[in-house]
Amino acid sequence: MAILRQFISAFIAIALVGCYEDFTPKIDVTPVLCVNSMITAGEPVAVEVTKSFLFTDENEPHDVDDAVITIFANGERVGDDYIPQEGDIVRIEAVSSTYGEAWGEVRVPRAVPVKSVSFTPTVTDSSVSENGEMIGYISFNLDVELNFRDAPDIENYYKFDYATITPRPEANVEVGEDGEIIWMEYPNVWFSVGSLDSEREPIFGEHIGAFDEVMGGDSYGFTFFTDRQFSGKDYTLHLVFTSCRYDVYSQKWQPGLLDCEMTLILSTISDSYYNWANYRWQSEQGVVGGLGEFGLADPIWGYSNVSTGAGIIAAGSSCNYKLSLNEFLGGLFQH
Repeated sequence: MAILRQFISAFIAIALVGCYEDFTPKIDVTPVLCVNSMITAGEPVAVEVTKSFLFTDENEPHDVDDAVITIFANGERVGDDYIPQEGDIVRIEAVSSTYGEAWGEVRVPRAVPVKSVSFTPTVTDSSVSENGEMIGYISFNLDVELNFRDAPDIENYYKFDYATITPRPEANVEVGEDGEIIWMEYPNVWFSVGSLDSEREPIFGEHIGAFDEVMGGDSYGFTFFTDRQFSGKDYTLHLVFTSCRYDVYSQKWQPGLLDCEMTLILSTISDSYYNWANYRWQSEQGVVGGLGEFGLADPIWGYSNVSTGAGIIAAGSSCNYKLSLNEFLGGLFQH
């Protein structure tokens, strides 16, 4: 969070020193079932059932041993082998003789395909060997543009993520005339895309209100967004990755050591997932959430789409795009 917000929170904390008193609020704190599930198209459904608890009960076990879970898909009860598909309406019910029952449902959204991806790497520092060796490092920034078309006539919610694939080196071996190994080396290779500068893509900050913006709110680490600004149209995500790095040590040339890939993951998510993520940001990073901690603003109540008000049932479908850096890295080594 921005320094300005931290300063204000610290000032309020100092001003209120001596004003606190321990007490137990007279509200109903009877435990209820808490159901959490992140449903992904094409993968088995996993459900976690616990009981609600107060922060002061953090050392108390929260498991519910007698919960019976039932899953319905499009109105029909399904078994443990059920694999959700895009468009399915999934309902999860949990019943406990101790804590009662809870239920919630979600529609599995349809994935939105990536139309095109372009990228531009910019070297910031490098030191590479010659004469057939692969020894050195390359530091670079990566500018990526990912284009997709939003599905019309429906309100869509999205999340962007990424992953990297580092090649697995083979041992360099030299064998003598008698077939015995006279020299062996295990190459080392390491690849990282650094960090995503989410501030460079304006859509990641659409959840930030005017008040938070004035107080220095930022979208660092928040990659959820909606289609409110481009419903039914094309949109291009501008993704800037800084401090990327490739390190390699191999005394013999191995073309496979250049096979570094990056997987761009564009997920279409349920409104429940987006609302939960937005609630977390507002309560933990937003100015109003900070003021609420000191009683200077109304508290931000937790978000839930479960009948008991505890837990989240969310869903998502993903489109993955693999981006190869082989040509870029290979162009910096001489062989």
